[in-house]
Amino acid sequence: MPVYKGAALAGLVLLCLAAGAARAQPLPFYYKCDSLASPRIGPESSQVAPLPSEIGPRLAEARTACEDAIRERPTFARMHGLLARVRLLSGDAPGALEAARKGAELGSSNAQVLLGVFLAEGEHAPRDHAAARELFQRAAKAIGPSPHALFNLGVMAANGWGAAQSDAEAAEFFRQAARQKDSLAMQLLGQRFDAARAEDWLRQAAEALSLEGFAEPLRLRRPGRAALDGDALAAWYRAKGEAGEPWAQTYLGLLHEHGLWVKQDAAAAAAWYRRAAAAGEVMAEQRLVVLYREGRGVPKDEAESRRIADQWRVRHCADQERAEAGANACDLLAADRHDPQRVTAGAQAFCLTLAADRAIAACRAAAKQSPGTARYRSQLARALAHKGQFAEARREAAAAAAAGSGSAMVLLGVMNQRGLGGPADESAARGWYRKAGEAGNPRGMSLSGMPIHYTAPTTAALAEKGDARAQHNQAALLEQQKKHEEAFRLYERAAAQGFRPSELNLAQMYEKGMGVAQDLAEARRRYRLLAEKGEGEARYRAAKLAAEAGDYAEALQRYERLAAENELRSLLDLGQMHEDGRGVSKDTKRAAALYLRAADRSPWARFKLGVMHLEGIGVPRDYARAADWLRRSAADGNFGARNNLGWMAEKGLGMKVDFAAARAHYLSGAVGSAEARGNLEAFFAAGLGAPAGGTAAYEWYLPGAEAGIPSAQYRVGRMLARVEGVARDDQAALRWLLKATDQGHVEARREAGDLLFRMGKMQEAALHGNPVALAALAASTPAGPAIALRIQAEASRPIPKPNWPQGIARHPGEDHMRKFALRVAAVPIPQAAAGDAGIANLYDIIPWVPEIDGRKK
Repeated sequence: MPVYKGAALAGLVLLCLAAGAARAQPLPFYYKCDSLASPRIGPESSQVAPLPSEIGPRLAEARTACEDAIRERPTFARMHGLLARVRLLSGDAPGALEAARKGAELGSSNAQVLLGVFLAEGEHAPRDHAAARELFQRAAKAIGPSPHALFNLGVMAANGWGAAQSDAEAAEFFRQAARQKDSLAMQLLGQRFDAARAEDWLRQAAEALSLEGFAEPLRLRRPGRAALDGDALAAWYRAKGEAGEPWAQTYLGLLHEHGLWVKQDAAAAAAWYRRAAAAGEVMAEQRLVVLYREGRGVPKDEAESRRIADQWRVRHCADQERAEAGANACDLLAADRHDPQRVTAGAQAFCLTLAADRAIAACRAAAKQSPGTARYRSQLARALAHKGQFAEARREAAAAAAAGSGSAMVLLGVMNQRGLGGPADESAARGWYRKAGEAGNPRGMSLSGMPIHYTAPTTAALAEKGDARAQHNQAALLEQQKKHEEAFRLYERAAAQGFRPSELNLAQMYEKGMGVAQDLAEARRRYRLLAEKGEGEARYRAAKLAAEAGDYAEALQRYERLAAENELRSLLDLGQMHEDGRGVSKDTKRAAALYLRAADRSPWARFKLGVMHLEGIGVPRDYARAADWLRRSAADGNFGARNNLGWMAEKGLGMKVDFAAARAHYLSGAVGSAEARGNLEAFFAAGLGAPAGGTAAYEWYLPGAEAGIPSAQYRVGRMLARVEGVARDDQAALRWLLKATDQGHVEARREAGDLLFRMGKMQEAALHGNPVALAALAASTPAGPAIALRIQAEASRPIPKPNWPQGIARHPGEDHMRKFALRVAAVPIPQAAAGDAGIANLYDIIPWVPEIDGRKK
């Protein structure tokens, strides 16, 4: 059974059960019923419970646990709901109905929903849509609303069961269910009820990693008009997975592993998981760990399972290095997180084992440069111990201990206790632990049995004593408090000691005028100096500022060097210079080549390449490649790309004309693309692809009306007013017509005037240009002609139309990846944590050595 989330919660429950084992109440019954019979979502759920498709082997055990729980506590509402669910899964519909009725009376939301399903479906109880709807509403309005109740209300609204059919009401119920983490509701919204946000909903559903589906007894099993097209969904996710989206690849792995919409195939699941894991998707890695451990779809391989399980830790180590990249390499790679004398956050044992060779070299260099700094020799000893070079580790630790390093004393204690690099000596180990504790080392205190009373110095205290990293951290804190001038002075103190993050921040402060008068020349000077030292951000900023100052010779030289190293921002900046002919001869071919090198990492470049292939700029016109890049850009969330895909579908560029696809793309892009709104206006005005009439035509235009497109609002209002395939609804018609009128739609204004006249609202009808209403007003009183003239003048005044462009969207929008990261924030130095479980773990201090530790009994 896959466990996606909630394992920590399950562990906590188990601990609580163990703590209460002496009590008289048989809590395990309740826990077992909960953990086996609960749904995955909702107020009465459990994240560790099996899916309906997985519970088979434990169904009898689950039912027994729930029956026992009810016998112990007959009025426990929640257990009645779970018993009803597990009885139905067992095929005992009459028993399920009985338990559901009892649970609903006691207030269980699961029982209310299940009873509602019985009444709505009418198989094991008389069909009663009204009663079912009432039960679903009760469960939906409870504190902690039931997503299944909301989902079922959406199904009923979509089909007109128990109330008038309404897609708008159905969509709202599905949205509420989606907010309660119902992935099936998300997929219905994406595929059927919310075209404007279709891709967002489908992605959210995949990222939820839930495969509950219609097999869940709490759902209406025959959803009618709310049915999903599983084949289409599988194809959509497959396209996303093939395009390189890790979230889609992970979800496809789950689909294949469980056989939802596709043939169950563990080998295919493993292949998809492997692709997602290569991109760092932790969930995909966890599923691969299970498959290798169990030998499903891959050869059974415990070693490979363990290797994959460690990948997130490897990435964590790399992230830690990047977070403190300005630190001395010995401090960065080998500091003990429990050493009060450290100046970085400290490296975990796993990370140090990975970096042992680099740490040894860095610490030897640091100790040679600063022989009087005890922590460098202590950290060298730690690195040597993690590499298994215990004799040398003992010598370095002894020298550091003699200089007062408590961390080195702990290392000597551990090596003596475990017999690493010499014979085991418990007495010597205890002596070293005691000395470390007396020196203020929290690990030494814990290992020697002393009360842990040491508190590491605060960042402010360390900064006052001259510690460069602490000065930088304190300055970063002052910046958060908007005390820029004080921060500037502290950065200067740290920079004077050669602390590069502070040097970089000072350059940025001169550039932006923070805490000091803006001085671009000084900023450039500082960036140049840092660039000579190899500081990556400074190298880029020096190029950027040179370009902004019009010093294109320097900018090009710097950009070309960075581009040769595939630095992303430089590839894009250099590409734009060539595309625009800024500082160089215009060369769109070179620009396209640079964008292509950046495209795997840059959503901005993916959009640009789509447009360039679409229009033949710098590359041959190639509609297939254009569509591929634009689809990737649309998946990035680029609204212009969605518009362009709609344009291609409407005009048949590289594909058959497909008005339905064009409409869907335009609608999904209308939120953020003026071109998409302009194209939709023309599209609906021309009636492209629209059904000839009836409800289908109304549903064709309605999403456009809801998206604020005047021509669609006019069509919807007109159909409601003239009873063209839909029931008359004058109030709704008037709302839509007035919305279109407010956006300058002339025909909508005329139609609104006619409708207002029929509704007896003469003055409003006249204001909207209705001639009969105007004539009636003119004849109504002696002053009528003058009034009519004024109203006619008002009615004839044109209302501005939206200034939406049409055609292809060419601008990719702001490139957030190139926005200037204003500050370089350092990781604060943490306090020693007495409650840390690893503080007295001998194998956290120095990892397990099989050849030595493995011999001991």
